[in-house]
Amino acid sequence: REDGAGQITHLFEGNFPAAGYTRLPWYGAPEIYYALLAVCGPIFLLTPIAWAIRPVLLPATGARFAGLARWAAGAMCLANLLFLAGMLMVIARGRELLFGITPFARAVLVLPVVSAVLTASTLILALIALRRRYWSLRGRLHYLLVALAGAAFLGSLHYWNLLGLPF
Repeated sequence: REDGAGQITHLFEGNFPAAGYTRLPWYGAPEIYYALLAVCGPIFLLTPIAWAIRPVLLPATGARFAGLARWAAGAMCLANLLFLAGMLMVIARGRELLFGITPFARAVLVLPVVSAVLTASTLILALIALRRRYWSLRGRLHYLLVALAGAAFLGSLHYWNLLGLPF
């Protein structure tokens, strides 16, 4: 089926019209999400590790704001990692989903809501750090990268209807 501009929007199999396909937008392509996971996964994994090691190697500067900001971003990274690991476990036991959403799947689906709150606070703290010039330029850019990775990850969860409490 074509739209008014001549773009193909739907595909139907010849003798089986009940099976229809809808064209995905560019941001719905699986390659986009594979790339997003390839970028966000290491950021979510390595950032809390680096921040845990940093106080041992370097003296603390701006300790109160830095501690709050790193806690919020680290908790966001942890929530996102736990969600990814939990969803892998839910998918691995996919047969259980035939009978409804399991309690474990419900618990895993709460994590994006927690992550959304932490991502919002991380973005706000990133803007404050940029405006007031906390940390070095490299530190501010790294924190902004972590915040933007969290926002991009939440955007993908929203697209796949995994953000919110629909159950």
